[in-house]
Amino acid sequence: MDIKPTVWIGKKGLNETQITEIKDQLSRKKLIKIKFLKSALDNLSRKELADEIEKSSGGIIVGMTGLAVTIAKDKITVLKYKQGIFKPGEKDVR
Repeated sequence: MDIKPTVWIGKKGLNETQITEIKDQLSRKKLIKIKFLKSALDNLSRKELADEIEKSSGGIIVGMTGLAVTIAKDKITVLKYKQGIFKPGEKDVR
């Protein structure tokens, strides 16, 4: 399943604007991918940065590959993704 990154974390690290954008995207989409630039990892490991995103956005980490983390809106989406039945681009219709 190929999901394109929609948020990039750069050398200034994670900030309130990016957190707001991640929350906004999670309200419209069930699954998003966030890409880290290497410069974003100066003070934190990629796992620490992903954990901070998860905590501040209310999302759930689905997976990490290289410098990217995939975040789900809820546990149902995580289960669908892991079972391979989630469709990229599937939007929240609630």
